[in-house]
Amino acid sequence: MELDAIRFSIGPWNGRYSSVWRIWSNPGSDDVYLGVRTVLKYLKVSLHKSGKFRTAFTNSYNQLMVERGKDSNVDRAFLKWDKKPVSNNEIMQALDIHFPLPVLSLTHRPQTMKGKSLFLMEPHEASLGDHDSVTVKVLFHRIHPDSAAFHTALDEKNIMRGFWVELSTSEFVSICFQYSKQLPISVSEEEQERYAAMFHQHFTRKGKKVGDIVDELTIQMFEMGWPPAIYNIGRVSAHWKAEKHFSIDIGT
Repeated sequence: MELDAIRFSIGPWNGRYSSVWRIWSNPGSDDVYLGVRTVLKYLKVSLHKSGKFRTAFTNSYNQLMVERGKDSNVDRAFLKWDKKPVSNNEIMQALDIHFPLPVLSLTHRPQTMKGKSLFLMEPHEASLGDHDSVTVKVLFHRIHPDSAAFHTALDEKNIMRGFWVELSTSEFVSICFQYSKQLPISVSEEEQERYAAMFHQHFTRKGKKVGDIVDELTIQMFEMGWPPAIYNIGRVSAHWKAEKHFSIDIGT
């Protein structure tokens, strides 16, 4: 696989697809980046060769939020973790990205620009229910991804192989898939406030005003842990109740 760039989406499931995710690396660099294609100008995940991993707002978007009242002393990287050392026989989970099937984003097959490829991971209907998820696992390892040992290790965890790339550090990064179950999703008042700046820009760009509702949005929710997790949630409605105040409803 060449990391410049891989695009993937989960689906179809009951006629719906997830938003498209993009994974890439800058030429001559072992830094790996990923994020939702349509919001990469706002935020992305960075897995740096130095071992400093982070999810952060982009410089330009963070500056826009500061201009709208965000504390300039608050780090634009809101999720930080360090890479663990990877031994010769170990597979290290760097990140989980959960796609709950009931809230996949799109009602149509996602499109890409001419000449750009898109991988669709279609959930197996006989293996899953409407309350299950597909989890994308970002793995670092020294075991060759084509080896029997790597295949066996993944098979024991019911993990399906996807894409891989070799780094100059003699390590590999693999993007794999697993069926999983996640706890019910809720959005706290504090989390809703974090989305206010994004929704404000989205609403004003669409020519909306206070009192309007926009449906079929997608949000990402973040959870620190080992590995950290991102929840890709579609079928979201945002209600602009008052200036800088939005309420969020997640459809099921």
